[in-house]
Amino acid sequence: LNFKAFRDSDTVPIPSNRVTCVACYRGSNQAWLIGTSANGAALTTDAGLSWAFYNTTGGTTPAIPSNVIRWVAFYDGTGETSANTFLIVTDQGTVYIRNNAIVATVSGSLTINTTPSSNVTISNNQWCADFDETDTSTPYTYFVCAVAGGGGGGGGLFRSADGGSTYDRWTNDNYNGAAIANFQSSWCASVVSYASSSTTILVGKNPGAAGGSACFVQNYTPGPPATQTWAEYTSGNGMTADSCQLVAACDILATPSHWMVRHPGAGIDVTVNGHQGMGTTTFTPYSATSTPALPSNNINCIAYWSGNGANGNTWAVGTDIGLVQTTNGGTSIPLLRKTCTGYVRVDVTETLPGGTGITYDILDSNGQVITVGMTTYSNLTPSAGSIDISGIPYSGSPSYPVIRVRANLSTTNSANTPVLHDLRIYFRY
Repeated sequence: LNFKAFRDSDTVPIPSNRVTCVACYRGSNQAWLIGTSANGAALTTDAGLSWAFYNTTGGTTPAIPSNVIRWVAFYDGTGETSANTFLIVTDQGTVYIRNNAIVATVSGSLTINTTPSSNVTISNNQWCADFDETDTSTPYTYFVCAVAGGGGGGGGLFRSADGGSTYDRWTNDNYNGAAIANFQSSWCASVVSYASSSTTILVGKNPGAAGGSACFVQNYTPGPPATQTWAEYTSGNGMTADSCQLVAACDILATPSHWMVRHPGAGIDVTVNGHQGMGTTTFTPYSATSTPALPSNNINCIAYWSGNGANGNTWAVGTDIGLVQTTNGGTSIPLLRKTCTGYVRVDVTETLPGGTGITYDILDSNGQVITVGMTTYSNLTPSAGSIDISGIPYSGSPSYPVIRVRANLSTTNSANTPVLHDLRIYFRY
């Protein structure tokens, strides 16, 4: 695989290097939507040659309530032929945008389809949203997940089919004021609405007052009275753990069999018969100690390939060590990263008022200063903002596959303080 990097220092920059989420439009491999940790979201429809920015400032695009982006999702249904409809989830609510205009903002008081109707203040602790891609008429139906207790306390799974005028709500074994089974928590963290079925939803939940789980429904009738048969999966019926912060599915399969969940700090569970219900659905766990193993239990993201001809056997897992992908249903899960062959340099950005200074030490994994031949990597001063570390061997004997950088700040003037703004290590591949 060949990868192209997109950075905030490019001639045509992205908003920030701290990218939190990415969505790809199913109708074009050149249309992507990215979210960042503090600089809003950005949309490209030409594979990164140009970007439209969505942030609190607005301008050529509508302003969104916060620059802290947690999730982005396209509408991929047949109702649209371009990447012009999407959801941006922020820490201050979710925004539904179509044709560069806001259709709905999911925050504050929402009208719930109870009988009679009622209102609830939705939690701002929203983490995920998705469209019902089988809906081909505007405004398209969408779902938003909210974890109870954040800026309002109203958690659960919310669904609107009328552009945000009213919402259905699932929470604490309750749907629009009526009792349902196997949806026991209001701490909803992630959702997948199946592209192949208007009545199939997969929901991941954090542990709340009633615990966490993965909830799956194949058949439900939107709007009261509802006929719903939810299946709820926990560590008590086959999963590795109860907390399911993220779910993913091969959502175009006619039979919704292939899906997975991420457990914080505990790897993932994968099923290939997830449509069979409680008691018969089975899970295969993958972790740092499974065979085959993930590079780490700390999972950042999970995804299926859901293009034409997808069979559920191709999926990817992003960890804090690297990205793995399988094309054979998990029989092998190789790490997708180039092999590092050596170090190049350390770049620093610093401000040194009068009487101040910063020197740097390059340490091994045990915190000891590295010495190679006659060169000791301590008390180093950058030249034009760079420190040459190409002489440190990455492999061989001796080798230093892990290095640390220690900054030593000093001042002879109590009124002045040195500032280290940024530090980057460059590798050779």
